[in-house]
Amino acid sequence: MASDQEKIAKLTFGTAVLAVLVSGLQDFGMQIIARGRKTRLSRRALDETRQICITNAKNIDLSGMPIETEAEMFRQAIDQLEKFIDAAIAKGWQL
Repeated sequence: MASDQEKIAKLTFGTAVLAVLVSGLQDFGMQIIARGRKTRLSRRALDETRQICITNAKNIDLSGMPIETEAEMFRQAIDQLEKFIDAAIAKGWQL
């Protein structure tokens, strides 16, 4: 059975992944709205927005974890964020 410390570490890890993911999705939504007000969104503009949001998410400052744990957390979070943004772009083109 996992100790309380292990449970807390897993919850902290999961929460950090979600924080990066939510922040990245929020950034993507805001960027899309801002760009959409200025001009019609092209595939190139969406790809640029995607890259900006991924870069911004990678630069989120989280501390309190061992560096190896933080690196794995960011790897998982960025992987999920890329999948979500790609799915949103693909679904948007279908509409």
